[in-house]
Amino acid sequence: MNALEIAQLIERYYDGMSTAEEENRLYFHLLNSPDGDKYPEVLKQMRAMRRINADVEGGEELEERLLSVIGSFQAEKKKAIWSPYRWAGIAAAVVLFFALWIGSELVKPTPVYGTITDPVKAFNETNKILGRVSTEMNKGLDPVQQTSEKMINGVAKVGNNINKADKSQQVDRASQYLKSFTRVYVNLGK
Repeated sequence: MNALEIAQLIERYYDGMSTAEEENRLYFHLLNSPDGDKYPEVLKQMRAMRRINADVEGGEELEERLLSVIGSFQAEKKKAIWSPYRWAGIAAAVVLFFALWIGSELVKPTPVYGTITDPVKAFNETNKILGRVSTEMNKGLDPVQQTSEKMINGVAKVGNNINKADKSQQVDRASQYLKSFTRVYVNLGK
């Protein structure tokens, strides 16, 4: 049986749609093949259901049998609570806790010579240093500001020259109109 068939049979079993023949095939396959290791819970439940069905057919009290089966599941769970994996997890957590504690002790900051611990003095020193930084930065900005002012003045001069050129073009157009007018006048005056 391949993995797809097993998954389909398990799904049909849990949905209550499997036949007795399909349940038997699935049960004996999981019981006798290495695939049973992949589905231990399914195998446990199938065993329990087979015991209950056998008891019901045998005529014993159903309620007593159900309670005994449930009790066996609870007993197995109690045993599984303190499995070696759980102990290993607890030990790993304790080791991790101690490693973090020791590591935090090693990383604690140590006082540095020249460090100011008084907040008021530290604030005043910070203001002094920031004032010096601001002054030096402003010195560097002065040439940039002068250059930008020169550029603005240059652009204004270019704009003025363009306006003058535009006025001279207007004068040229006016003189051309006058020349054409004089030609018309001269020709009509003959």
